[in-house]
Amino acid sequence: MLGQLREVFETGAELLVSCRRIQTFLELEEMDVKAINASNVRLNTNGKQMPELSVNNISAKWSEDSPYPTLQNISVYLRPGDLLAVIGPVGAGKSSFLMTILKELPVLEGSIQTVGTISYASQEPWNFNNSVRNNILFGSEYYEHRYKQVVHVCALKRDLQIFPFGDKTLVGEKGVSLSSGQKARITLARYGIHGTGSPYDSPID
Repeated sequence: MLGQLREVFETGAELLVSCRRIQTFLELEEMDVKAINASNVRLNTNGKQMPELSVNNISAKWSEDSPYPTLQNISVYLRPGDLLAVIGPVGAGKSSFLMTILKELPVLEGSIQTVGTISYASQEPWNFNNSVRNNILFGSEYYEHRYKQVVHVCALKRDLQIFPFGDKTLVGEKGVSLSSGQKARITLARYGIHGTGSPYDSPID
């Protein structure tokens, strides 16, 4: 009885926090994204393979009050299978570039066009209170071959062997029962399951 009562209080507290987060999000100021072209626009490639991502001479900045743009005259064209590493010192605009692709950073000029879906992996791994498998699938259908392939590529096979219940093991709130490496690998596997294109922020920290 006491255990059930404690669970009710814990669930109620989590619900309250979630409601506050949703309220904060809904009260945010609307962003003007007119300068960003719509996704899934077919580009004129004259018969050549069409890029999945086309960033054409963009400039962007976080604040309208800033005298200088965060990004200026950036152009990138990526096709399926391409791998791009954006390098530079702290504050150079690497994360801002990814935020621009995700349409979180307003574009002053230029255009961004994407084909297919995009998954984003932030610097901070994110895990929720459920099983390892559900943290990886995140609502997607379970396809054994694809799932095992992603687990192998993300070096999770050894972790699943030492977890008490394999991928059915509960990770706890925010992955409290996981090491920092396990959190990162599970988060990485999630983006391996989702999305045809995936930007990773600080993937080799």
